Amino acid sequence: MAPDLGFSIADESPIVPRNMIAKKRTCMTARAFEDDAGVFTSRDSAALQEHVAGLIGRRVRFEPLCGTGFEARIRSYDLARSQILRADLPYGLRFFAEDTQDNLTIVFIEAGAVSFHSRATRLDGSAGSAVAVNTATMDHGTCREGTRLTIFTVRIAEIAQRLEAMSCCRTAGRLEIAARIEPDDPAGLSLKALVTTAADALRRQNGLAAAPQTSRLLRDAIVAMALEHLPSSYASARGRSTPEPAPWQIRRAIDYIDAHLRETLTVLDVALAVGMSLRSLQEGFRRYRQTSPHEYIKAEKLSGARAELLDPRSRRSIEDVARDWGFANRGHFATQYRRVYGELPSETRRAR
Repeated sequence: MAPDLGFSIADESPIVPRNMIAKKRTCMTARAFEDDAGVFTSRDSAALQEHVAGLIGRRVRFEPLCGTGFEARIRSYDLARSQILRADLPYGLRFFAEDTQDNLTIVFIEAGAVSFHSRATRLDGSAGSAVAVNTATMDHGTCREGTRLTIFTVRIAEIAQRLEAMSCCRTAGRLEIAARIEPDDPAGLSLKALVTTAADALRRQNGLAAAPQTSRLLRDAIVAMALEHLPSSYASARGRSTPEPAPWQIRRAIDYIDAHLRETLTVLDVALAVGMSLRSLQEGFRRYRQTSPHEYIKAEKLSGARAELLDPRSRRSIEDVARDWGFANRGHFATQYRRVYGELPSETRRAR
């Protein structure tokens, strides 16, 4: 029995009799349309090909399976320029890769079965399992009748720089990956949970789509976990030597932090801006500043907020000051502030 991934097309848009669909859909053609719930339904392989190319930025050709009919229902979500697709394929289909752009694609199989083929490789997955591939290295594949899928896919070009900065893998050359993930595999369960969380949040429109930094971090976590735990040509960085950071690099990082203190700022943002890996940046701060980049950023933000609270010309509320310096929660801000300065923000303001 396929595991419950926490969401399904059936949950989002119940199947209705075909003579009622016209009342729900945003009309495109008689054989391809998108309904009010955002589910794209196609009974035409060319229309499906065009729709999928628009979603993932790659060309995939689709054909009916054994002439039994053709229908595909797709719900898509954008996660920081990666895509999560929910696909319901009652008649199955054949697909053919027509693009050589490197990508990481993870397919969770809720029902049915999927197979990928190349000249040297065949990769099969059945209900409850998952497969991870670079579709640019595969020639074609098949989805059986009744297949339901959850797919995460991202182009390597979108994430290579961030992967290098996180030091989770080397991204030189083509990604060679063709891995089957068993239903009880711990890494697979974690990947499924991350993808489910992202898709569910995007489906419920609870703010993730309007939080680009959070979306990027969630996307990067999915990719990093896959490439760290699954066999691929992108060797794990664990145990490899880290370039020794130079003092001037840390000075550049500090200059960047100081210039962007009022923005939402993460340690990864700093590493990318100054061309260092996370590991090198953290080592450099420990060596030359006796602290971590995260603690340095927090201390500088608190210092900026304190200076404003002490300024007799400032009339802004403590909550506004805290928010402007990156502390969304006033209680958390007060706790951190008291830990550093030995008094509450309100006490600082009264003493000015």
